[in-house]
Amino acid sequence: MSVHINKTVLITGASGVLGRQVANRFTNAGWNVTGLAYSRANKNHLVHCDLTNTNETDAIIRDVKPDAIVHCAAERKPDEFEKNPEKSMFLNVDVTRHLAELAGKMIALSRMKNNKISII
Repeated sequence: MSVHINKTVLITGASGVLGRQVANRFTNAGWNVTGLAYSRANKNHLVHCDLTNTNETDAIIRDVKPDAIVHCAAERKPDEFEKNPEKSMFLNVDVTRHLAELAGKMIALSRMKNNKISII
């Protein structure tokens, strides 16, 4: 039996092997979990999001207002990386940078609001 702690985590890549396990752990710990996925969102009751579209990503994060972001999305297949290295690098590097910047803004806003920072 888990305890509800009234915190929300947003997990990217929540339909993947790592993302599913991370989502399960947070769910079992009592968190509200919002999982983002690109190709398998509808099958798994996840929110569809193209992380390479920064406007779409920003809108979802503004709507969800997560207490934490766990970034599990990535292009991990070498053959896909070889087929389209620019797209793969954008997902693996630029999207990660963008999410880190958004998380930094969340910390700044949280600090302004609560005058404290909670680190998990």
